[in-house]
Amino acid sequence: MGNKAEMCRKKLSDNDLIAASNLRAIWEEYKLNNSTSQGKFAAEYLDWSQGNFSQYLTAVVPIGMKSLLKPSRALGCHPGEIRPEFSINERTLTCVKNRAREEMLENKLTEALEIIETLTPLINSSRAMHFVSSAKSALRNK
Repeated sequence: MGNKAEMCRKKLSDNDLIAASNLRAIWEEYKLNNSTSQGKFAAEYLDWSQGNFSQYLTAVVPIGMKSLLKPSRALGCHPGEIRPEFSINERTLTCVKNRAREEMLENKLTEALEIIETLTPLINSSRAMHFVSSAKSALRNK
């Protein structure tokens, strides 16, 4: 039976272990290219202690999305290079952008319809009324 700290420690998932391994590999390359130590890097770029950074590198604790952002920025890599499950592929990004555009367009169309409905009683000409009616119909069909 292990000590109390080992017994209380949360079991890390396979993704957590992969993330620690990826972080360690990226860190080792960075360290070689930049001649720095864990302590110096952690203090200067992460505002963490050396021990805190080491816990992520050695899979003592899992690195979540919030904690992942600082080292990925400082090491010059995408968070998905450390935790692949946090990657966003081009297709997903395109879908998210398109949905945002659709929602924005729906909001604009709703605003336009409200304006047209507000102005309708003020318009007297039959030609203008026909235009308003056509516009309403087109906006509702979008």
